Amino acid sequence: MILRELKIALLLATTLILGRPNSYAQSEITWPGGTVFDFGMIKEADGDVCHRFTFRNTGKEPFVVLGATGKCGCTNASYSKEEIAPGDTASVVVKFNPTGRSGTFKQRVTVLLSSPSRHNTLFIKGVIEPNDSTININNLNLNQ
Repeated sequence: MILRELKIALLLATTLILGRPNSYAQSEITWPGGTVFDFGMIKEADGDVCHRFTFRNTGKEPFVVLGATGKCGCTNASYSKEEIAPGDTASVVVKFNPTGRSGTFKQRVTVLLSSPSRHNTLFIKGVIEPNDSTININNLNLNQ
């Protein structure tokens, strides 16, 4: 009898623990256009290129973008500092400067939010066609 009650209590406890909703399990942000953008072939001579990543607050609480930082000085991000209400959209604009670079690139931008989905990572990539005066030898750029 005690063993049967113990099994029922254990089953009930397991059901309660596994069955409870987890507010962090559901993402509070979606990126409808994705989190990776491929510029394809770009020319170093054309200068900076930009892409706008749009996101939607799919949670039940408002949040703000606390920051967006690139991996190196060639990649910068700008964003709205306004509060994003549930259901609203906003964007992060990523700018890449190809000066002095050639060949394939992939850059990361980390977006920090004031929500449970705190860290989001965006990527831009492409191939840089160098100026005639730029020579790339194993990622060592020589400008003439």
